[in-house]
Amino acid sequence: MYAFEGMTAARDVADADADWALSRMRGRHGDVSLMVPDCFPAVVRVMHELRTNDDRDSPRWADALPEFLETGPSAFLHRDVEPYHVTDGTLTREYLPSLLPLLTDATTTPQLSWYTVWKGYGDFHRSGSVLVLFSSPDEMTEAQMAVERSRIQRSYAEASQIGERFVASCAEIPWWGSREMALMSGPLSAVYALGGSLPGPDGVSDLGPQMWWPVDRAWFLATDIDDAWTYLAGARSLIDAVLDLDRQQLLEAYEVSFDQRW
Repeated sequence: MYAFEGMTAARDVADADADWALSRMRGRHGDVSLMVPDCFPAVVRVMHELRTNDDRDSPRWADALPEFLETGPSAFLHRDVEPYHVTDGTLTREYLPSLLPLLTDATTTPQLSWYTVWKGYGDFHRSGSVLVLFSSPDEMTEAQMAVERSRIQRSYAEASQIGERFVASCAEIPWWGSREMALMSGPLSAVYALGGSLPGPDGVSDLGPQMWWPVDRAWFLATDIDDAWTYLAGARSLIDAVLDLDRQQLLEAYEVSFDQRW
């Protein structure tokens, strides 16, 4: 799957009529309503998956790092999550099979939604580069590693150009600390195509939207590029369904309030 397959670049910010949300978030400081508009009945915070070095089952934040669930100004500090790993800035892709059906059922317009993606990812700029390391170098000759390294770097360059050209063609929404967001549209299912062909595991191949909402404005999802969690605001029934996924341990989520500080 190529990066952004199924997506259409927005030519004008006005096409998305995004001000219904942005106008509610402008001027807010330090609370959840800076991230998602406070016009919804409820909002939930979905924690990104914690990972371990030895691929054991992912622990819950509440068990492994409960201090990250504390509210208040100290939560703005980006504390160390060692010995665990977490992907900041993008919703855990493994959550989508459970979450996407709920988002689809909650909207009357699943075939058309708006996405924004931060334009500053290095993979969207040709000056970016990739360091290739081999997990089992003793099993390959120097010549074989050179060939494979060249292939991976060439693939990275080609994929980066795809992403760069598409993102450059998108209308731009400035938001969140002067961060420039590329605006695009597509069906809800196209969320899987964000960065779909770009190299991983830690690059843009795990890309998720910074902001995402269906045309009927039934819900609003947002992830700051520096945060290890995603906010989802919507109807009471949708938020309850997400919390039920938490009870099934399919993800980890906590209901919050719009005026709550994190």
